[in-house]
Amino acid sequence: MKTCNCANGPRAMAGGSGRRRFAMARPWYQINRVAEPGRDAGLAESGAPPYRRFLSFLGWIVPTTILALIPKCPACVAGYAVIGTSVGFSLSVFAQLRLALIVLCLVSLCFVGTKSVLYVVTRIASKRHS
Repeated sequence: MKTCNCANGPRAMAGGSGRRRFAMARPWYQINRVAEPGRDAGLAESGAPPYRRFLSFLGWIVPTTILALIPKCPACVAGYAVIGTSVGFSLSVFAQLRLALIVLCLVSLCFVGTKSVLYVVTRIASKRHS
């Protein structure tokens, strides 16, 4: 049986693994949270694997480096692309490629930044309610 916290008393719902579990209905902010390693604690304090911390670090470094090193003019982008790939396209294609790289990097940084801000906000909120 699955439990339901939607009423003012204990209730049980059909389904689940066949066991009956009852739970008193309480608002979400009164329910004690169980600390989850890697989610409630910081990555370094939680004992997260080193590759996970490295990937989190790369999420910031790669887009920032691309934004810092991308040339301003499409002709330079075209030159670097020809040197790197031996394939040449028109300057308008490389101008669009440059713009697409900038947008992709900005979206990536916004995603990583939002994820970090939400992590900090939930951590502060969990400390206030506990």
